[in-house]
Amino acid sequence: MLEIAIIGAGPAGLSAGINAIARGKTVRIFSSESNYLLRAEKVNNYLGLYDVDGRQMMEQFLSHARAMGVVPEKGKAANILPMGEYFLLNVDGEMVEAKTVILATGVSSAFGQGSQLLRHLRWYAVPGEKRCCMGLEPGGGERG
Repeated sequence: MLEIAIIGAGPAGLSAGINAIARGKTVRIFSSESNYLLRAEKVNNYLGLYDVDGRQMMEQFLSHARAMGVVPEKGKAANILPMGEYFLLNVDGEMVEAKTVILATGVSSAFGQGSQLLRHLRWYAVPGEKRCCMGLEPGGGERG
């Protein structure tokens, strides 16, 4: 069983993966291989990387991540199910068990701006623990 599954391999997902590896955790990162940064024409506001486009910046981030042992895998998480002490993820038909799941997809890219799914996205406290997770309301009904 993994300690951490990360959904999304943009800057936030890679950073989470690097930090988890640095702390000795077992990690897998799943990604659609697309993110908003790749479309940026020019980035000048990131310390240490000046006058680069988004693709160049992502290449630097990926190089750093790979050097630390973080290698994103292509895969889309169709389901994330709480199973009590762990989560069960369906990633392109592969069932993956993880103690913790980090969503680093960017909500607008994951659900689309104005998506009906955004109405049902809620934070849930995990009973008996000091952590929360984000998930969709069961049944998809409206809340008042």
